[in-house]
Amino acid sequence: MKFARNGTTLVFVSHNLAAVSTLCKTALLLKQGEPVYHGDVCTAVAKYYSFYEENNNLSKDIEVTEATLEGVDARPRDVFEPGETAVFKVTFRALTDISQAHACMYIQGRDGQALFDTATSRHTDARITLRKGACATAIFRVRLNLRADVFRVGFSISSEFDEYFLYCNMSVKQLVMTGDRKANGFVHLNPTAELIMGEPAESELHAAATV
Repeated sequence: MKFARNGTTLVFVSHNLAAVSTLCKTALLLKQGEPVYHGDVCTAVAKYYSFYEENNNLSKDIEVTEATLEGVDARPRDVFEPGETAVFKVTFRALTDISQAHACMYIQGRDGQALFDTATSRHTDARITLRKGACATAIFRVRLNLRADVFRVGFSISSEFDEYFLYCNMSVKQLVMTGDRKANGFVHLNPTAELIMGEPAESELHAAATV
């Protein structure tokens, strides 16, 4: 940031939208190598996700069957105080065979600013590899250190190799924070994550065997 204060222009290229939102004042958004937006960072981030959310209901790869936001006592809730731990669970079913993918959790402000993201691949060696019809659950735990406001909790699944989104929804749940932050500065929520993989239902296996 010293260079920026001295008037030097820095170009920061990243898919880490939380870092982009924190470090940059303006953004240039590319789609398939072509510039599609240049301007406000929050608008650029919102447009980035909208490219994937447009076809959410048409996903041929993943169906989300359940998404919950809980406290550490496993009770559903959406209102938290700074310092409390939130547990975000998403259960999904593979509509096609899935190999070597990972799940991501996002937290955005109401204005679309990306505040935080993490992925299962940062916390476990397990990858999402499912046969058609099999289900899995991604579980994220974050110690919340956010200002009093309303936030959007998002979820995506993408290929580990080409970053192609198999599923993306930036508004899966709503998170309400009360009280004051425990610490200022960059948002770090001490996340952990795990994956629980299942097998296809017997009816799915039977259908696959008879096709």
